[in-house]
Amino acid sequence: MTHGTDWLPRKRSKMLAMSQDWLVIVTPDQAEAWNIPVTERAMLNSQTTICDGLLKQAQGSAHTPVITEQCRAAFEALEAMMRDWRWRYFLIPPLTSANLVQLLLPIPDDTRTPIPVPVDQPGIEINKWAPHTLGFRRFTATDLGGAKSDYGVRVYYALTEGGVLAPNEVIMARRFAPNFFILTSVPQSPEDLTSSFFTRREYDLIEFPPEASGKTCYIAARFENGKGQPGPWGTMIHAIVP
Repeated sequence: MTHGTDWLPRKRSKMLAMSQDWLVIVTPDQAEAWNIPVTERAMLNSQTTICDGLLKQAQGSAHTPVITEQCRAAFEALEAMMRDWRWRYFLIPPLTSANLVQLLLPIPDDTRTPIPVPVDQPGIEINKWAPHTLGFRRFTATDLGGAKSDYGVRVYYALTEGGVLAPNEVIMARRFAPNFFILTSVPQSPEDLTSSFFTRREYDLIEFPPEASGKTCYIAARFENGKGQPGPWGTMIHAIVP
């Protein structure tokens, strides 16, 4: 059984009492109003009665290993039934928060946890050269112990040749589909880098087709939070593709 901060009581006597309270609240008429089939209520009532009897035997002086095992299995079945009831019947309309309090259930917290927009600037450092491949390391420029562990980065790139971008050039970031791009001039800022991919790796590769060797690749990055909201741009760098 899973408990800790769980809503379901850990002690069998308290779990039994909770089930008995449910049956008092969920009368046949109330079950119909809450769209709970009459057969489901009958099954919960039956399982609660079985658990009540077995718990009394298990706690008595004449208990046996067989009774102990039967009691354990019965309460596991009761727990599964109560969890199913909560998800299928109690967390949807027409029940209200007041009804949940009456059933001794916590009110779900549907307040969204805010995700802050990144404030750090990621740096990109080329640290590996291989045939038509550039390897890079990204780091946090303003706080080396900070955001790199909390956010991934979106890496932007463009490929140029002789000061002019090669039209329809294709490059592929490892693990990602090929990206097509067309620019008419050498990128002047990261905003000009229209191809991108997202990564949480500190070290990664960009693999180019063989014919890209000798061309210049411009790269920049910015952190993104879980909602895809970007932080400030890092410095744009460039390197010759081996």
